[in-house]
Amino acid sequence: MDLIAARPDTAMIYHNMSPGDVDRAICWPPTSVISDALYAGGRPHPRAYGSFPLVLRDYVRERGLLSLEQAIHKMTALPAAQLRIPD
Repeated sequence: MDLIAARPDTAMIYHNMSPGDVDRAICWPPTSVISDALYAGGRPHPRAYGSFPLVLRDYVRERGLLSLEQAIHKMTALPAAQLRIPD
């Protein structure tokens, strides 16, 4: 978190970090939940349709680290605001 605070240009955190670090990062208010999956050649990568349900299942329903409202905000309005996409 200190790195991100010191370097606001940090773009992403990979999931090869320790689970505790990922938990702390996803609970940090400025953290968005996004996916970089592309639909190429008719065979989408599983994260194209699985990233968001995974967050809802793991971090909201099973572990209670985020409320449903927090998770939805991190997947919708927060990344839109960070990318300056209005409305």
